[in-house]
This record gives sequence, C-alpha cells and structure tokens, in this order.
Amino acid sequence: AEAGGLPYLVILFHDVYIDKALYREWVEWYHWLISLLEEKGFEFINFRDAIRELEESAQDGKHSC
Repeated sequence: AEAGGLPYLVILFHDVYIDKALYREWVEWYHWLISLLEEKGFEFINFRDAIRELEESAQDGKHSC
C-alpha cells in the first residue's frame, strides 16, 4: 500500500483465529505484525472511519480510488 501510494492497507484477521489453543502461530504472527506496524509509525483506523475519509476525499477530488 505504501509503495503504491494507497491510502489504506487492510489486514483482516477474523475473531475465530484469536484462539491461542487452536491457532497459536497465527495469533503470534498477528501480534508481531501489529507491533511492527506500530514501531514503524503506521496509524490504525476502523472501517467506518476509513470509508468516511474516502468518501470525503472523493468529494474533494483528493483521491481517485
């Protein structure tokens, strides 16, 4: 996303996988990834706010997604 100039990157990790008993490696990977992105200064946003921002920027002509 960053290299392509995209305003957002989506990492969709379903709730069912947040179970260390069943998906220990996946949960550890997810926590590692979030920590890495935080260290690099990436910001996090929920879908509703992202959609609102995209709609507002489309109205202003800032992005052509």
